[in-house]
Amino acid sequence: MSTPFLRMLPLAAVALVLSACQSTVVERMPEGTVADCPAEWRGAFIALDDNGRRDGDFAMFVADDCTIEPLPSDPKDGPPPALRLHPRFLANGAVVLFADPEVRQLLELREDDLRPPESQWPFHWSRDADVLTLEAPDHRRIATLIVNGGMQGTTHWNSSDEGFNILRGEPAALRDALGNGQLFDDSDPIRLEHVGARRDDAVRAQRKAAKDGKAR
Repeated sequence: MSTPFLRMLPLAAVALVLSACQSTVVERMPEGTVADCPAEWRGAFIALDDNGRRDGDFAMFVADDCTIEPLPSDPKDGPPPALRLHPRFLANGAVVLFADPEVRQLLELREDDLRPPESQWPFHWSRDADVLTLEAPDHRRIATLIVNGGMQGTTHWNSSDEGFNILRGEPAALRDALGNGQLFDDSDPIRLEHVGARRDDAVRAQRKAAKDGKAR
């Protein structure tokens, strides 16, 4: 995976950074997930950096059906132009799930035989004014819970603190595990600013942010 490509993906920055060392998936779709798109997700977004400034490396457009089109600043270093993400949401909890095959394509991850093909990558999400925030799972805490019998699942780690968790169980149990929001890490969230209702709004904001970044 190329370094320029890594910089193009603030939407999945946490998952991307940890995909080589730490990650968590659920083995199947939890009960109570819906494809209905929350109003807070629709429209044009641009990533925010750690200082709250717009980051021209990444933007996205979310259609009314919640299909996500990633918009890297340089198509040569970004995901395939035809790539789209199709998230699902817990109906009674602020959790979004991304299908493993789509995440693998987005992040250029190799296939493995340990993660079930129907597995999902969960994030806790919230929207405050124009800022959409995503929080990845707390991977080390989840691993500890699995090892101590507090959660059903498998965990795969090595001496370099690299590994991943698979949360297992019936769909209702997975819903309950994710729905209370206690399994997510709020220390390093992904933040995206809503900049309009149209795809062109994302492109325009992205170009301006890239120009402003070069001027700094």
